[in-house]
Amino acid sequence: MSRIGKEPVKLADGVTASVSGQTVTVKGKLGELSYTMHEGITAKVEDGSVVVSCADDKALGAFHGLARALINNMAVGVSQGFQKQLSIEGTGFKAVLKGKELALSLGFASPKVFAIPDGLTVTVENDGLQVTIKGCDKQMVGEAAARIRSYYPAEPYKGKGIKYVGEHIRRKQGKKVGEQLMFNRKVQRQKRHLRLRQRIVGTAARPRMSICVTNKNMYVQFIDDDAGRTLAQANSLKDDKANLGVAKELGSRAAEAAKAAGISVVVVDRGGRKYTGRVAAIVEAAVAGGISISAKKEEK
Repeated sequence: MSRIGKEPVKLADGVTASVSGQTVTVKGKLGELSYTMHEGITAKVEDGSVVVSCADDKALGAFHGLARALINNMAVGVSQGFQKQLSIEGTGFKAVLKGKELALSLGFASPKVFAIPDGLTVTVENDGLQVTIKGCDKQMVGEAAARIRSYYPAEPYKGKGIKYVGEHIRRKQGKKVGEQLMFNRKVQRQKRHLRLRQRIVGTAARPRMSICVTNKNMYVQFIDDDAGRTLAQANSLKDDKANLGVAKELGSRAAEAAKAAGISVVVVDRGGRKYTGRVAAIVEAAVAGGISISAKKEEK
């Protein structure tokens, strides 16, 4: 037996119930509803309540609780009723009530028309932006609201469409927002690079080790800013990838090229990037290859 099924269904004032075989009928001020129970489930009316019971069979436990819940919904429905409210958002979106039909303008070539079933009351408020569905049958009210909502469910980017009042739509960042964030990060990196370049200068004795990393390639140049020329360089153009392993190999090749040009001490220019990932791998591999990093910054 079900713990929920054992609870009696209390009938409010003005609500009556009757049982005929497997059918339970509930009447109230808002209407009349009937429900046919599963075989093995029985009900009886006593002391202003409906008591549901079932045969001693584990397989009927779920039907026991279900029958009690549906009978309780009928008792509440004929006395208080149920309602669902829908909110409509979007430019030009609105609902118009035309007799027994609800016409929804949702940006399509023609309005979506919903035929209102008997037993339901539909009202339109807030200049066609809110729809209220009322009725004594909870299942019918919920199904009607779900069908109307299915014509244009609220989308996660701008939030336009139909949603339940109080429903939370998890919003997503649009393409323009993502592009703006990427643009902001790029601008910040450029500003950071400019500040560093104003403080760092390469000379013939201590050239500037300029590191540039992209999604496809990586470059290392040893630059004499006084003479305006590149003393040595290395890149990853021949490699198919630009991952951390290739960055370590590039740092070793850059160290060899620098030593071949007579360079032993450099000052690092990270190109505005933070000292992590591939940038750090290149510098650490160059140091392991015999290149010393100078911490002193010279003013131009």
